[in-house]
Amino acid sequence: MASQAAAERIFICGNGRYYVTDRHGTLIVQRQAWLGRTFVGYAGGLAEAIARIEADARCWQIRAA
Repeated sequence: MASQAAAERIFICGNGRYYVTDRHGTLIVQRQAWLGRTFVGYAGGLAEAIARIEADARCWQIRAA
């Protein structure tokens, strides 16, 4: 049985790099840290994921990488 790769989007906000991964219909938001990725939160849609990124980064100039 072949495993399906999770869809992943990368965003940059301020000095932070954020990963939004779709796993079974739920978006998982993670921040890149020195030693790996840090969990930020779950989101029901892309707009909610972007709001979580902006709140975590305290930045409102988000761009896709």
